[in-house]
Amino acid sequence: MVVAGGGAVQAELLAGWNFNAADTSSGSLLADFGSGRLEFASIADRHDLFGGTSLNAWGDLAPGDALGFRGPAAESGSMFLDWDPIPEIGGGPRNLQCSFATRRSGTGSDQVDVDAWSGSDWVPIASIATATDWSTAVFGLDGVGSTSAEVRLRFTFTGASSPQGTLRFDNLRIDAATIPAPGVLATVGLLLPRLRHRRRR
Repeated sequence: MVVAGGGAVQAELLAGWNFNAADTSSGSLLADFGSGRLEFASIADRHDLFGGTSLNAWGDLAPGDALGFRGPAAESGSMFLDWDPIPEIGGGPRNLQCSFATRRSGTGSDQVDVDAWSGSDWVPIASIATATDWSTAVFGLDGVGSTSAEVRLRFTFTGASSPQGTLRFDNLRIDAATIPAPGVLATVGLLLPRLRHRRRR
């Protein structure tokens, strides 16, 4: 997992979900910024809103709510993100990245696997170990989407050891990443291969 800090790569927000006072009763949420849809109907009965964070937020957002999932039952399905780019953001492939703030309880799901739909199959793009303190996960979407192709991501959770264990997401976003300085680029190059490694069980 790439943790955001003082040297974070600058980015232009294209779509974002902050979950503050969200109505999650339908099992789906439209983006709070830009256009997009988050869908978790297959595990909607295991979700709730919990206290959130300002980590990874945009603008002057204060900590509000976070979308959370509880226990091993939430690992029976997945959460899906759909983003259909608009032509006005520019033509050709985009240097996209996805990021979100996350934390778990001591018995909550300790891993989030992210896959992208290729048009014919799901392709693994990140495997994120979650922590019991808030941290930011950032991963690239190289080759996943462009301005003419929808981005579809699948988030699957594993590792919960109690029905009361929770996993939270906050300030989930898709950005067009700018080119980092050479030193930052070298660091990211060392970290990204680990995201693509899926833990063997």
